Amino acid sequence: MLALVLVPISLVTAQVGEQLQQSRPATAMIQVHAQQGDVLKIVSVIFFVIVAAMIVTSYEPIGRRFAFLGRLRENRVLGVGLLMAGALAGAFFLYQSIITGHSGASSVWGR
Repeated sequence: MLALVLVPISLVTAQVGEQLQQSRPATAMIQVHAQQGDVLKIVSVIFFVIVAAMIVTSYEPIGRRFAFLGRLRENRVLGVGLLMAGALAGAFFLYQSIITGHSGASSVWGR
């Protein structure tokens, strides 16, 4: 569930990055940071969707309420696929967050 909170936080920090881009002269470092921020926004939305799907298909009370979700929970291929997709998306989300943050700090501090 905590993973679902990270996505809105990353989108808010993307807004801050866009304000940084507007407040500073256009340098190559800021352009790189902006491009990485755009990728981070896309990755965060994909991560959100995958985590939400994992929660919906694995949370039993939801499965009881909606019969078709109960059948999805029993599908092992879907379960394993969602776990793999979640792990990959989470790893890439973390990687992209670090890279984007580093390029932002570098553009501010000039290194």
